[in-house]
Amino acid sequence: MTIYSRRWRPMARHGQVDHCGDEATTCVNTQGRHRRMTLSLDFQGSSHAVGEALGRMRAHVKGHGLAPEHVDAVEIVLAEVLNNIVEHGYRADGSSLISMTVTARKNGVDCVVCDRGLGMPDGKIPCPRRFDAEMKDMDDLPEGGFGWGLIHDLASDLRYTREGKENRLSFTIVSPTASII
Repeated sequence: MTIYSRRWRPMARHGQVDHCGDEATTCVNTQGRHRRMTLSLDFQGSSHAVGEALGRMRAHVKGHGLAPEHVDAVEIVLAEVLNNIVEHGYRADGSSLISMTVTARKNGVDCVVCDRGLGMPDGKIPCPRRFDAEMKDMDDLPEGGFGWGLIHDLASDLRYTREGKENRLSFTIVSPTASII
């Protein structure tokens, strides 16, 4: 298994952070029930580990009442971001770590992804590339470049910083119809 330390300890009290190995969760009391609102994972920068982390994230977010289409949006954006890190930031070396924190809240999901790979081109979030949907010859379309368009379309409050050797990307997937908590 490539996601580290999956041992669980007893729930933390309301508002406390429960650190357990490389996973931390924040608990809130919802009418006598404790629910973990934040999921934090550290995992290898490999395609396999990204798939496992996305599965954990999906189960976590789904458990907080997010509508299926919003769960899908969170997964699409995180998959694009994480696969970009593996492919471009780490150049598919598979041994470097990625940290991901996903927080379910009343009107959406906040995500923070950190890595120590190469920085973003020009030190900023790439602009989305748009292509003519009426293009007659599909061979004229580039092989890649669609991911940042999806990220910009589905996420809000995109922020990128690089401090020292660490990249940090944060964003929100807004879910106005979700009943989280």
